[in-house]
Amino acid sequence: MRFKKIGFIGMGLIGGSIAKKLKKENIDISLFLLSRSERTLKCAYDSGLTDNSSNMTLEEIAKCDLVILCAPVRSNLDYMRKLRGILGENTLVTDVGSTKSDIHAVARELLMEDHFIGGHPMAGTEKIGIDYSDPELFFGANYVLTPTESSKEVDLEDLTGFVRILGAKPLVIDYRRHDEAASAISHLPHMLSYALTDLVREMDNDGLMKKMAAGGFRDMTRVASSSPQMWSNICISNGEIISEQIDEFIDRLKMLQIYIDKGDSAAIEEIFTRARDYKEKN
Repeated sequence: MRFKKIGFIGMGLIGGSIAKKLKKENIDISLFLLSRSERTLKCAYDSGLTDNSSNMTLEEIAKCDLVILCAPVRSNLDYMRKLRGILGENTLVTDVGSTKSDIHAVARELLMEDHFIGGHPMAGTEKIGIDYSDPELFFGANYVLTPTESSKEVDLEDLTGFVRILGAKPLVIDYRRHDEAASAISHLPHMLSYALTDLVREMDNDGLMKKMAAGGFRDMTRVASSSPQMWSNICISNGEIISEQIDEFIDRLKMLQIYIDKGDSAAIEEIFTRARDYKEKN
């Protein structure tokens, strides 16, 4: 593998899982970490995931073959700006953020498009932090890559190979299409989960609802345990698309509400059947 020195900026669930998988594969590489958290830095080193026991400088990280931005999406934008002008000649930068338009805009603004390829592993859990990292987190999952117009073909090939080492399936798409799709299948569901959980919290004066809650509620609200900071970042970063899709979802709910008020079971069943058929189709 071309990437012999890999620098992580931040290392939570995703970054930790990448590092664990690389170490598990026993590849001849060195992994370095820059982290704002002393606990994360110590945990990564003590677990054998990184080679530095003390914090790296940004200048040192910038000379690695591959730099992976694993901080919250808004923080990644700041790190991109700080990396400008100090990157190694052949250093490639990628990220693992859930939104892509903002970071592509910054790469374009900073004239760094030839050093950047966006990334988003379509895997994770509602848990956060390095403690929950798992070397098999990416097994069989799609891993989206969003090259720029100036990305080098060799860089994309190398990063695609890197993704395969993680056990994931590379999916190369345009970053704008990524944000539209990610909003519908990830961001909007998180908004619904948070909103539903907050509604039940307000209604559950005697705690009975939480006691009665079974599989349906647990499935619908599992991701409400996700990081509020991370998801507020995502809301701002992909706000326009999320807002549009919230409007579309409200229209769907209102349509169901009209059919329910009318007692139109046939119309309700038709919507439910379409949804079920789409869900069950391979």
